[in-house]
Amino acid sequence: MKVLPFLFFTMVFLCTVLIWKGVQAFERERFYRIEPEKFVVLFPRYAPNVPKVPPHPIVKDFKLRNGTIFVEEEKPCFVIYLDGRYYTCSLNGKLLGLASRSDLMRLPFLQDVDIIDLELSVPDKKILYNIKDIIRSPILAGISLGKRYVILLKGIVVYFRRWGDLKKYFNVIEDSFDVMVPKRVYFLSPNGVIVELRGDEDGQI
Repeated sequence: MKVLPFLFFTMVFLCTVLIWKGVQAFERERFYRIEPEKFVVLFPRYAPNVPKVPPHPIVKDFKLRNGTIFVEEEKPCFVIYLDGRYYTCSLNGKLLGLASRSDLMRLPFLQDVDIIDLELSVPDKKILYNIKDIIRSPILAGISLGKRYVILLKGIVVYFRRWGDLKKYFNVIEDSFDVMVPKRVYFLSPNGVIVELRGDEDGQI
């Protein structure tokens, strides 16, 4: 008769161990599964995706999508001169940090801007957003937001009246770039005609 209680508690103990090991196996399977013969770790579908390219070290915003945190990177698009130093600026109008030598060589300069709390003013940000396709042009060397002109390679300057004219007819500027004279000043008319501006003997326009 004493054997029955012993067998009962033994069975309970074994069942508890089996259940505990089953829970552990389920938790492992829930997060990953290892197949030794293939030396592969398999993750479930809902595992967070790891980006192939690490985000830029300077980040500003965190956005939550489908339960996963993605870091929105700020890419340097311009160089701005401020208080004796050169800074990189993103397309969103945010100053990112000090510009390196390579930044000075490869990024266009942004001039005549209004900066508030290390960011461009709202009107300047709207201008950048409207001309975001232009900044990728390989002939662009600088943009003046306040005086409305662009600086091209070879020291060429092109004035315009409205930002809409620049956006609409920038392809005309690109097509005419090869025949433009270096270090000359031009004007882009509202109908897309490029006119060279000539000054007097003192070089005034």
